[in-house]
Amino acid sequence: MSLRTRRARERRERLFAGLGHTAKWLLFFAALAGVGLFATHTAREESREELERLAADRDTARGEAHSRTAEAERLARETEAARAEAASARARYAAEVPTGRMAALLAAVRARLESGLPEDRLAEVIRDAAPRRACDGPPIARRFRITPGERALPEDAATFFEGLVRVQANAPAGFEGLSRTMVVTFAGQGLAAPVTLTGVPAVQSFRIGHHEAVITVTTSPVAGFAAASVAACRPD
Repeated sequence: MSLRTRRARERRERLFAGLGHTAKWLLFFAALAGVGLFATHTAREESREELERLAADRDTARGEAHSRTAEAERLARETEAARAEAASARARYAAEVPTGRMAALLAAVRARLESGLPEDRLAEVIRDAAPRRACDGPPIARRFRITPGERALPEDAATFFEGLVRVQANAPAGFEGLSRTMVVTFAGQGLAAPVTLTGVPAVQSFRIGHHEAVITVTTSPVAGFAAASVAACRPD
């Protein structure tokens, strides 16, 4: 073999060796590039999926927020309607349910109806009711006997207003110190029960129709007698 041939072969071998070495590096870098591309692609896919998931979560959250806002608005409207209804109910209650004096008056009317008083009679009394006026007419005076002892006798009574009012007196301890010991009994219209007062002057008021009569009892200048006086009630 000639020297030229051997050198040519050596150059070819060195060339092939260089090309092989270069090819290995190229393959290595190509592999690295492939791994990088794959990783990049994978990362991009994962990022895209994460973004899609986040977008879906965002849309879900927006939907839930919208639903909650709508529910809050509905509850606010219902609350406002309930408050308005409660205020209206309170106003109706205040207007329709009596209190104070009106409640007491209606209770008295109910009690009278439950006791058996006819409705038409009660209505008539209410229609005829008028403010009470004091009797201021000419004075009316009666002198009547004081009954000695503990009890007054019916025949020893003074009557007023056609018998509607009776006044009696007795002297339990005798006729000494009558201004302190005389017992005066008033009975008649406007009194639920007889009223007994000790000592004079003894004063008692009576309701006569729409008038108020005040009867005053004192001792009389005539021994053994008392005097009762009252202002006459003027006709309506």
